[in-house]
Amino acid sequence: MIPALVLGLFIIVGVIFLIIGICISHNAKKKYKKCTIITSAKVLKNVRESFTDIDMHTTYTMHPVFEYHVGEETIKKEYLVGTSKIKYQEGQVVNIFYNPKKPTMFYVQGDKLQSTLGKVFTIVGIVCICTAIVSGIIVTAAVNSIL
Repeated sequence: MIPALVLGLFIIVGVIFLIIGICISHNAKKKYKKCTIITSAKVLKNVRESFTDIDMHTTYTMHPVFEYHVGEETIKKEYLVGTSKIKYQEGQVVNIFYNPKKPTMFYVQGDKLQSTLGKVFTIVGIVCICTAIVSGIIVTAAVNSIL
């Protein structure tokens, strides 16, 4: 009974990771496809966000706030992709690509963190599912050989 629960848990975790990975990758691809106009953006500040887990362990991520111009409009927008350390210094100028139909949607040129994260989640999900399937086959073969 316990091996079946463990295998089932591996499959559930694998499917969850796989779905998250596919969603992250899809979002990144959509952003790369729609954000076609390049411009310069200045880092105004870095916003520190904290997350506390169930064990009361707090971690922090740093999100830069960029300022850039689209026509006559000045846009100030926090980057949704955060890192554990400051990646962009205050006052630094970087190239970004923005969506001409929705100028607040953008990504930093050369930043592949979101697509890499999507790939990692997808691979972990596939590995969990494959591990469960292979382990299930091995356990079934072992039980059948005993009987």
